[in-house]
Amino acid sequence: MAKAIHKLTAKKIESLKKPGWHSDGGGLYLRVRPDGSKRWIYLWMREGKRREMFLGRNPEYTIEQIREMAATARELIARGNDPLALRKTAAIEAREAQEAVAAAEAEGTDVTPTFGTFAEEYISTHEEGWKNEKHRWQWRNSITNHCKLIVEKPVNEVTTDDVLDVLRPIWTTIPDTAGRVRGRIETILDAAKAGNHIESPWENPARWKGNLIHRLPKRKKLSTGHYTAIAYEEMPDFFKAC
Repeated sequence: MAKAIHKLTAKKIESLKKPGWHSDGGGLYLRVRPDGSKRWIYLWMREGKRREMFLGRNPEYTIEQIREMAATARELIARGNDPLALRKTAAIEAREAQEAVAAAEAEGTDVTPTFGTFAEEYISTHEEGWKNEKHRWQWRNSITNHCKLIVEKPVNEVTTDDVLDVLRPIWTTIPDTAGRVRGRIETILDAAKAGNHIESPWENPARWKGNLIHRLPKRKKLSTGHYTAIAYEEMPDFFKAC
């Protein structure tokens, strides 16, 4: 049965004290534990089995941030992907990219890095200043799940058409995520230019003003829709007792 999404409000989330699972709709749940802590969990069905993915603790994230994570997971599942497997893959690829960068530096190799390699270098440089692990995951998730078309391209060869190929499939379906992906691509390419990996003259192909604003439709705000959710009553007893 279809369930409405975005059912919880910030005030409601704050007031929830009784242990249990509280649905925001679309498979997203706020789990209140006996000790009073609150965790966001995304639930879905895969091959007849229920899967769950921890998204973050409340109030570590705003409800908007959590819903963005859930929307990304929902889109991945709709495409036949497993968010948990992709999260593990992202961690492995991040480690391999770090090793590749370190090896190139040790050899003194002057090779223009690929977008994927430089993105990992950028994330590794800045992640200590980011507030938590989930923010790091969001950045890596943007690259791993949405930038596959450009990760192997040298940063100085990424074009506006490449960026459009990345953004168009998600621009109207998950607009908030798409906007962040665009911004992260722009930031990474700016950093590559600052690192002398891109020669002048050059204009950032992911720049919005004067560029992509003329190539993409205006993004719509996410509205409440209907998705197949896992009802609390349908969850196995051990979920309720956890």
